[in-house]
Amino acid sequence: MSARSPTVLLALTLFSALRAAEPVVTYYGEEQEDRPYAPYSDAAHALKNVPIGAGFDLSVAGQWDMRAQSFDNRRDFTYGKNDADNAVLSRLRLSLDVRHGDLFRLFVMGQDAHEFWSDDLPGPNLDENSADLYQAYVEFGLVKDIADLPVVRIRLGRQEWKSGAEYLFGDRDWFNRGQVFDMGLVAWRPEGFELEFIGGRPVAFDHNNLDEQSPKSFGGVTLKAVGIPGGHTVEGYTFVKWDNENSITGEGATHGPERAVVFGMHATGTFGRFDYSTEWTGNAGERAGNPMQGWRADAHLGYTIPLGWRTLRFGGAYTLASGERDPNDGRIDQFETLWPDPFLFHGKLLVAGGINLEDITGSFRARVWRGGQIDLDWHHLRAQTPKGPVFDVASFAPLRRDPTGNAGREVGDEMDLHITHKFHENLSIGGGVFIFFPGRFMRETGGGRADPARNIFFTTRISF
Repeated sequence: MSARSPTVLLALTLFSALRAAEPVVTYYGEEQEDRPYAPYSDAAHALKNVPIGAGFDLSVAGQWDMRAQSFDNRRDFTYGKNDADNAVLSRLRLSLDVRHGDLFRLFVMGQDAHEFWSDDLPGPNLDENSADLYQAYVEFGLVKDIADLPVVRIRLGRQEWKSGAEYLFGDRDWFNRGQVFDMGLVAWRPEGFELEFIGGRPVAFDHNNLDEQSPKSFGGVTLKAVGIPGGHTVEGYTFVKWDNENSITGEGATHGPERAVVFGMHATGTFGRFDYSTEWTGNAGERAGNPMQGWRADAHLGYTIPLGWRTLRFGGAYTLASGERDPNDGRIDQFETLWPDPFLFHGKLLVAGGINLEDITGSFRARVWRGGQIDLDWHHLRAQTPKGPVFDVASFAPLRRDPTGNAGREVGDEMDLHITHKFHENLSIGGGVFIFFPGRFMRETGGGRADPARNIFFTTRISF
């Protein structure tokens, strides 16, 4: 990425502010009194919804994310080896959005992602993707309802897509490159429901070339009930994943394609000051000639204490995802993750992926100053089966394993402290520390020693 990119982004914002004849004043917070003035939040309104003729409007937007971070022991969990890694991550996104009301939309977004001053390790850098096309899709709205809104929506092209709590499909926003899919989506909104049909392939990032499609394909359908009294939402889904182009290795050195069916449901809502979320997922199929079946279940419960405009929330969560009971039985028992956003659960240091994992979590959230938020989570992580591996988060490849099961199930504990402050919708900062304390499983699969790993970071997000 050019070193001038942040300067260009800020210059565009300031130029649009000079053009603004009647700037719109916006504020943040929940109360009318004692709100700070935030003129920058609408400084770029001259670039939004600009009429270009024939009923079409054009909008230009941008976002620049910077993260300075210091990792230590994340790769080998041993102080005796020098794997401290200080780096600065930069991600710049610029987009063009053309609309004709709710009937037509053309959206194009470019992205430039880089990591500066990090260790030069072999293999691809998962935080880098030089200037490329991140999203590009067209969308059509059809059959308006009594509120003059489209009942049917069709979207075709490269796009982000999320499902449920993002355990299966997510945007991976913490990952510097994000995550997108080349796919088609058809959404139908009968009264009280949302029905979506999807199909496509994930995008394989290539740092020095144009991004291409992955050989893995998927299709599926989701049905969401949104008209339940009390604000509760229930969603059911079925997805199919297959890879016929690669010869995948299974148990017993077998080779062949991969086919999986993933099905489940997700529910979320509130009861007074209580909030909840739960999801159950199962999968079946075949990988390299081995039958495959797995499952995952989770439950989240929180309680919020209002203190005027301030709030305190205490919560807990439990997740259990299946893993290999016997690595040599010719059957694959582990949960099929598809393409999730793992930063949202199981620890933000990204030590353990959501396969063969038990996660007991306590959480605390405080909003004690205007625009600010403190999040504190504690994860107790255990392997669901002692003979199965713990998986890497980025690639879901096995990270540590004891085929004998003698290392036990205690993977470790993690503390995540994350503090953010939002000045307004166009400027936010954050920082914190994530620390992982390895358990017996990590010590005995790492030669008898495993020291704590940590990440200290500071983030800035500017948008217009």
